[in-house]
Amino acid sequence: MPAGPGNIGKVNAVAINPSGDLIAVGGWTSGMTADESIYLFDRAGTMITRIGGLPDVVTKLVFSSNGRFLAAGLKQMKGLRVYDHDKQWLQVFEDPHYQDDINGITFAEDGRLATASSDTVRLYDLNFALVVPAKVITEGKCLYQIAFSSDGALLAVGYEEEDSLVALLDGHNLETKAGPNTKGLKKILSM
Repeated sequence: MPAGPGNIGKVNAVAINPSGDLIAVGGWTSGMTADESIYLFDRAGTMITRIGGLPDVVTKLVFSSNGRFLAAGLKQMKGLRVYDHDKQWLQVFEDPHYQDDINGITFAEDGRLATASSDTVRLYDLNFALVVPAKVITEGKCLYQIAFSSDGALLAVGYEEEDSLVALLDGHNLETKAGPNTKGLKKILSM
């Protein structure tokens, strides 16, 4: 990763593929809009490749469960990008229709993808098409993290707020489910 001056070299996101032999790193890599990068390293720390030309700073990186896809969330409403290992890390999907930074990304075992941004959750199918329109979860509280249950039936969404609120959604259609009681827990999902 480049380093200095200022924010250049500040890492916001790290992801390790399921086999543990590839590490993706992103953040402030150039200090110039439309020229940020994701760096891919092997386990020994040797740079394998660089995915360049991103329109803003990377906030989140996640590999799919089979390691084929790398999803990247960007700052400043620049949206979501998905890259394909089988196509030499070519970008295969882009959704620029976000109103804020992407704070959470998760893949289900079957390849579905979900994101959390500000107060909105999006769910994509295996071909990265929106399953349902983006769903606003709550006004005034920032969504921070998101995760599928092991069977993909549920999505847990955590909030950045002081109370450790957790919303549960159906993992196939984003319908609201009864959430867990998190009373008394503090900031469990924001660390």
